[in-house]
Amino acid sequence: MPKLQHANHASSFRHGQHHVQQITDLLGWPELVDPPVNGSYYNDAVDDHSASVAAATRRWSQRFYVDERFWCGGACPVFLLIGGEGPQGPPTPRLLLWHLARKHSALMLAIEHRFYGESRPTDSLTVSSLRLLTSGQALADIVRFIGYVSSVEPGVPDGSSSPPLLLKRGAARGAWVAFGGSYAGALTAWLKLKYPWAVTAAVASSAPVYPLFDFRQYAQVTGSALAYSPIGGSQACLGVLHAGAEELAVAVSGGALALRSRRCPLPAALCPCTSAETRLDTAAYYSSILAQFQSVAQFNQQGRFPDVADVCEVTLSAWKWRLELDDKPARLAPNREDRAARAEGQQQPLDLAQGHV
Repeated sequence: MPKLQHANHASSFRHGQHHVQQITDLLGWPELVDPPVNGSYYNDAVDDHSASVAAATRRWSQRFYVDERFWCGGACPVFLLIGGEGPQGPPTPRLLLWHLARKHSALMLAIEHRFYGESRPTDSLTVSSLRLLTSGQALADIVRFIGYVSSVEPGVPDGSSSPPLLLKRGAARGAWVAFGGSYAGALTAWLKLKYPWAVTAAVASSAPVYPLFDFRQYAQVTGSALAYSPIGGSQACLGVLHAGAEELAVAVSGGALALRSRRCPLPAALCPCTSAETRLDTAAYYSSILAQFQSVAQFNQQGRFPDVADVCEVTLSAWKWRLELDDKPARLAPNREDRAARAEGQQQPLDLAQGHV
């Protein structure tokens, strides 16, 4: 059975860990430990759980992490951190799971979502391959992994993983509790709903359990954060960003993304790498821009940079610079009175979902 090759990223991880440790020192968080950088790989993961038993013969390697430092074995619980839409790392002291595990002497596990990080069921990202990228398949991966870990004999290296999984104690008797946040939080809740026997409890943080096709509320919350003065936002900041979004929408509707044989008329930072030919291309373009502001609002002052105050400072500085150079400042706002009102906080907050973005 072929196995995927996994590169060693220990050096780059420790370099980044140094900077994270500086942040945790300032916040008074517990000292970071040196976790297993590359984790382990469960080599008996199934590519398609919806296929018949006879057809589901292809196996792949799914990354996971094990941390036994607090675990007392026996009836002590097992805490499983479910990965979402990105590479998954080991449990750390920045997680509620970590502190609860220390309190309740739990085993800590983390599993990476299929098609993210180093967990690749297929060798390509073709449409045929990506049909396997569903929440249903991900949930089945988790259930299979829970069954696997529960079956491992304590003190006996298990060859279904690389390196072979070696648990000091057995994990079959303890209650399993799943943890996840955002999309992974939704997976956590769905896991308990669809497979109630697999876990005793589920901690689903910030979980959008009701999927929406047009999730405008995310943009509205982002807009509110950018206008919130206690964290460095302002009405003026949001007003400039909203006006910029409207101006960009006008340019896009005029064909700015249909490059073909001409150069992109937008500033270099806003030019797409290829011509946008379909509505989906345009939607992906807008999404990539809005995501920059959404991530700032969502992870504000959590050790990720920049934060809302940084974005608004740069935004207002650039706006002032442009007004000084532009003979037609009305391009950024309908009129001077409107801009002044926004700067003084006299208007109601705008949200980025109000425009085309």
